[in-house]
Amino acid sequence: MMSAGLDLSEENQRVTERELSFSEFVLEGLPEAIVVVLEDGKIVHVNPAATRLLGYTLGDVDGKDITLIVPLRDDRRVDPLKWFERWAADPSDTEPRFLDLLAETKAGEDLAISVRVRKAGFDGANHFLITFRDVSAQRSREAEQRNASLRATRILQIAEDAIISINEDQEIIFANVKAEEVFGYSSGELVGQPVEMLLPEGARKTHEAKVKGFGRSTMPSKPMSGRGEIEGLRKSGETFPLEASITNVSVGGTSTYTAHLRDVTARKAATRALATSELRARAVFDNAFQAMALLDADGKVLEINPAGVALTTGGDVRGTALQDLPWVFQNDETRVADQAQLHEAVLAGTKGQTTHFVGELINADGSTSQIDFNLIPIPDDKGQVIYMLAEGRSITAR
Repeated sequence: MMSAGLDLSEENQRVTERELSFSEFVLEGLPEAIVVVLEDGKIVHVNPAATRLLGYTLGDVDGKDITLIVPLRDDRRVDPLKWFERWAADPSDTEPRFLDLLAETKAGEDLAISVRVRKAGFDGANHFLITFRDVSAQRSREAEQRNASLRATRILQIAEDAIISINEDQEIIFANVKAEEVFGYSSGELVGQPVEMLLPEGARKTHEAKVKGFGRSTMPSKPMSGRGEIEGLRKSGETFPLEASITNVSVGGTSTYTAHLRDVTARKAATRALATSELRARAVFDNAFQAMALLDADGKVLEINPAGVALTTGGDVRGTALQDLPWVFQNDETRVADQAQLHEAVLAGTKGQTTHFVGELINADGSTSQIDFNLIPIPDDKGQVIYMLAEGRSITAR
């Protein structure tokens, strides 16, 4: 109970002074920068956190317009008072609304700030209480992340492999240019659609199970050699072979699966064509009437056909020099002469020179056979001899 001698208005004044003193204490001690502005934009207070951040003192800004701190710019015509009024009219006590602005320090440096504003009447006038924080580092990090993401996206867009990303519901969220080319769809036709549209009917259920199984595993990725070959389905309805690798990236507990796909249609066709060509060449080589031997660059036998084997005493002669083959010559004198001639042919072949001569082969019955012999060097695309083809045919009848 108040004493009889104490004036009520005096007591109220003391209470108000104590409240103001406490409020000023809190305001001055807050770590967040605060500026108090009248409705007409005049600055009436800045707390120490604001002076440290902006470099201004209260004397520098007292009575000045808020555009001193948040100037109007030709490239960004933002009227701060209109924004303050707009945000103050829609306050949220549980989740304050922040506005991103570009401030200017006393030193003339730009400062990215995030602003929260409240409006209140005090001392017969409306004031904006503006709380702001420096978000320069955050904006710089966000810009770096955006740039990194942009670079990564552009790299993926021009990659030689088709790249498709799907979410946990197996819906396509990204498709690069190569994917559009391979599958025959535009990016707009792919994004948001189920990935099963790119798979033959019979592979859809097993593919979904495999992706979910991969998501539960501890492996971050599976290379093409580990995943093997799958089949894709083009927009035209054509199925085709693919090599695939898959990567799982989890952010915030949500997984994104990215597949690198390589159309191997042309490669498989080339492999089949090569196998067919090799089969045909082998058929010709093995069934030719003339003796044939494929030599390496040093003149040693890699392959010899049955007609060639028939001119030797038999056995596996691969790895033997052409002149050292056990030819069915009848005497040592003839053998030595022919060995020297064959050796000279091999030496010429190593230099890229073709050799042709007619020699005699003495048969077991004492008769002779005329052999038309050719040794042809086979160079690579740089002109380096990598093989030699030795060919001999009997011309006795002629």
